Amino acid sequence: MLLDRHQRPLRNLRLSVTDRCNLRCSYCMPEAEYAWLPREDILDFEELERLVGVFVSLGVNKVRLTGGEPLLRRGVTDLVRRLAARPARAKPTRASEAGSGTLAPRLATKNTFS
Repeated sequence: MLLDRHQRPLRNLRLSVTDRCNLRCSYCMPEAEYAWLPREDILDFEELERLVGVFVSLGVNKVRLTGGEPLLRRGVTDLVRRLAARPARAKPTRASEAGSGTLAPRLATKNTFS
């Protein structure tokens, strides 16, 4: 089990799936000239899934996909499906997405998460 510096169990994982964002707010892009990460420096879905498995094995039970805007990541719904398909002992009990939500209606109309 992972513990923080106050010896409390760490149960939540924020997993950044992209540094891209479709808004120019100071939260995601505080610098005037923002430099995007090269695509080869961003973890692929296999690596992200493996990280989730490691953290779940260490006691994490909540995963939040973050970014930038996570829904900008091409194929992110595939990652969600992969995490949901993991055996019960190897997947978080709760998962969510933290973003602006501006792209959610487009995904919902495509019935992407079915």
